[in-house]
Amino acid sequence: MKSPIITLGGSLLLAGTLFLATRPAPLAEKIEKEKEPAPSVSAAKILSKLLRENKDLVLPASSTKFPTILVPKNEREDATVPLRMSRVKMDIKVTGNIATTTLDITYCNELDRILDGQFCFPLGEGQSISYFALDMDGKLRESSVVEKAKGRQTYESVIRKKVDPALLEWTAGNNFKARVYPIPAKGCKRVIVGFEQELIATGKSYVYFQPLQFENKLEEFSFHAEVLNQTASPQQIDENGIPLKFENKSENWVTEKTYSNYNGNDPIAFEIPANGIARNVFEEQNENGKTVFYANLFPRKYKAEKKTVSGICV
Repeated sequence: MKSPIITLGGSLLLAGTLFLATRPAPLAEKIEKEKEPAPSVSAAKILSKLLRENKDLVLPASSTKFPTILVPKNEREDATVPLRMSRVKMDIKVTGNIATTTLDITYCNELDRILDGQFCFPLGEGQSISYFALDMDGKLRESSVVEKAKGRQTYESVIRKKVDPALLEWTAGNNFKARVYPIPAKGCKRVIVGFEQELIATGKSYVYFQPLQFENKLEEFSFHAEVLNQTASPQQIDENGIPLKFENKSENWVTEKTYSNYNGNDPIAFEIPANGIARNVFEEQNENGKTVFYANLFPRKYKAEKKTVSGICV
């Protein structure tokens, strides 16, 4: 697969090759092992418990467990500290077995000087970047994917203009990073990032699990989750997670909540009954007017019977 280049309003974002990784086989083995002493417990709840206790199955091994902007601790040291998060707005949309999560994060600089920071975003297994936007001079600049050759030309032209390009890099362990400059003194910086993932199938349901690990107390945290074209109600599966109550709105199920002075790190976890998906084929028109579709199919497995050998000829 070619490495995509993402341009951001004339600036450049370079993302490495994106891929959808397969989930580790040991996860399925752990579920079966956990079910042995408690066969009545659903696989979805067991899965949620495993993911909560083993976050490395969801997030990469990284010192940063949530989108963070790291800035110099002071002007004399190379050490970095996370910039304070002020507000986080989380939007989740599920279509079939695909979830799109968008994080709208506001970071605040409480110092009297302009800061140069690095945005660090660890992605979990099977997650891939789908959207990126950055606040530049008070205006939100969205990114777009272009061919690598064109992206390189854009990058070089921006450099010649002596303008610092925003460069989003894909690093080892499915981590992304981007330089964020300038971060105004006594001001805020807004970053929006979106990612897609295939939900974990347990046989009877699909599971969405997103751990939250904020660096500090938030002035405001809000989330909105919507499951599209679903007849059966999604259910919360983690008793220690954020409380979820889904309401039906024309075959779509919606849950949302806003918290002030939020200091929790509870995960958002719910399951979607597989037999409640109203449609297995979804279609829409792209920006070129062409119809594209996505199909979620479950091919039947056929096992051919071996024929008994009636004789041997030498």
